[in-house]
Amino acid sequence: GAISVAMGIIRGCILAGLLVFCIWIAPELLLYQKAKDLQLSIKLDIPNFLDVIALLLEAGQPLWYAVRTAGEMGDSQLSCRILKAFQSGGNMETSRNPEALLEQFSLELRMPEITSVVAAIVQNSRKGERELAGVLRMQSSICRQERRDIAEELGNRASNIMLIPSGMVFIAILIMLVAPAIMQLSIF
Repeated sequence: GAISVAMGIIRGCILAGLLVFCIWIAPELLLYQKAKDLQLSIKLDIPNFLDVIALLLEAGQPLWYAVRTAGEMGDSQLSCRILKAFQSGGNMETSRNPEALLEQFSLELRMPEITSVVAAIVQNSRKGERELAGVLRMQSSICRQERRDIAEELGNRASNIMLIPSGMVFIAILIMLVAPAIMQLSIF
């Protein structure tokens, strides 16, 4: 009697815990991982995006045209987000305050790398666009170094993860080699 009731309560608690995990926690973890992957993708795309803007500026294009063209040329998450900012805020070139559109874009992404790039673009657009290409090239080299660091970290993480299957294969091979010897000893 009492044991079956206790087992029923335990089963109910376990089932409720699994239900809470599946309905509430699992979707949150999936969303968190997707957001983290999106930020990583954007972070890895920043150097190339900045190089394209700098190249267009050095070719004599106006700043906001260069930003829009760089967004149209790429097929990355960063390019898609830039184009969405253009579409939601109208045309950045003719907008009265394109800096505000970029600052809003920066606030939506909440990434320090994007914030520093946007701050450099906005600050230099107010001073004049002459020095902006050099500033963007410098930002690009900083972001490229961060990209190298991320790649190194991911490589180290992957090599650590590969130790587990390697260890399992080693144990299997060891068993295959030692088992016949043990069986041979047990015969005598």
